[in-house]
Amino acid sequence: MATEDTALPPELLQAAEALLRAAASNQTDPLRSATRALQVATANAQRRTIQAKQGSALPQHRGRRWLGWWPHVALGTALLGLIGVVAWLANSSPSGPVFRLSRATDEQITGERRLELRRIAKRTSVLVASQHHAGSGFIYSRSGDTVLVVTNAHVVTDRGGELDGHIRVKAPEGSWQAAYPVWLEEQPGQVDIALLAVVDSRRELGQPAVVGSLTATGRYLTCSGFPLGEEFVLSSGYVREARKGAAFKHDCVAERGSSGGPVFDSAGKVVGVTTYLFMPGTQHERAVALDLSEYLSRLRVATTQIDARQGWQPVGVWAERGTRVSLLADGEWSYHPWRARAESRGVHRPERHGEALDPSLPFASLICRVGEGAPAPVNKRWAGSGAGSVTVSDLTAHESGELLCRINDAQLEDNRGAIRVLALARR
Repeated sequence: MATEDTALPPELLQAAEALLRAAASNQTDPLRSATRALQVATANAQRRTIQAKQGSALPQHRGRRWLGWWPHVALGTALLGLIGVVAWLANSSPSGPVFRLSRATDEQITGERRLELRRIAKRTSVLVASQHHAGSGFIYSRSGDTVLVVTNAHVVTDRGGELDGHIRVKAPEGSWQAAYPVWLEEQPGQVDIALLAVVDSRRELGQPAVVGSLTATGRYLTCSGFPLGEEFVLSSGYVREARKGAAFKHDCVAERGSSGGPVFDSAGKVVGVTTYLFMPGTQHERAVALDLSEYLSRLRVATTQIDARQGWQPVGVWAERGTRVSLLADGEWSYHPWRARAESRGVHRPERHGEALDPSLPFASLICRVGEGAPAPVNKRWAGSGAGSVTVSDLTAHESGELLCRINDAQLEDNRGAIRVLALARR
């Protein structure tokens, strides 16, 4: 008989489900609606117990009626306490909820798909470090040994916007490699992007990610990064406020070190890059994601080999007038008559400048132009951009046209070797 008295009625189970739904949806006053649901369930439980005992005049049955619905009150009080804790946790963290429940309208995926997303994230994610900062990134493109990595600009720069020392990247299970910034742009709340070139001769870095576009609120997300130093970390969540082409809110768990990390949708496409922004009306930063799909769709990337024995050669990038073209050159070659070695920054010997195609620029340097515009040398523009034969530079297109490069040498026939060029331009 005691078992029948203390069994949970369907009304209370429905109330418990309503309480959890209220917590998951983060309503304005979840405790008020939860209390109301519990009151209704308790009243129904009391009525059910009285009806079951109706017809008996024994005084001791009053106590049994109390004992019949007392467990429901105790359980309901415990549920109220649980909801209070959930509501406090959901609203107490300045960087977002630490306790998350999916909503009925959220996208659901299988366990097998979660494992596949983890494999995709691990193959495409990298750790990025500068002198004073560390963050995350993902592989955007690969052409031979030349890999292009996307991260946040603030990960590789100091507060003044200057490059923060020697920059390196590594795969989750690889070793550190030098990285060369070929594109930087930072506009608070809109763009916070750095493109790093890596000469991955050891083939330790993974494969390029596929970039997609943000769809709608409630879509399932997987966020990857390195918030714990060199340990690769994944978290999952959902889009909570979708704004295509701008910063959007999600409830993935993100900490310092996650900046620049990719945010994947359920199809395994990168739909955002984790960053931190100050939220209106607060003094705290919140982890959000920048939708860079439109920005990256306007970026043109090309790689080629410039033969030291040929004249002007196309790189594969068309630049509009007034746009910036960024270049990275890697390699060495030899020049006549002594087969001396030259790098992309040229040979700094004034007595040989007369042998240059353009005597105003260093002899044997790699020079580039857009259309019929004036040539510019590809030399070391950023301090600390690397040692050896790798150099980084940029130029402005004064007219629309194709990007062309060659060696600044009037006599090319006796040259040997080639230089590898990576070029970026944005429409």
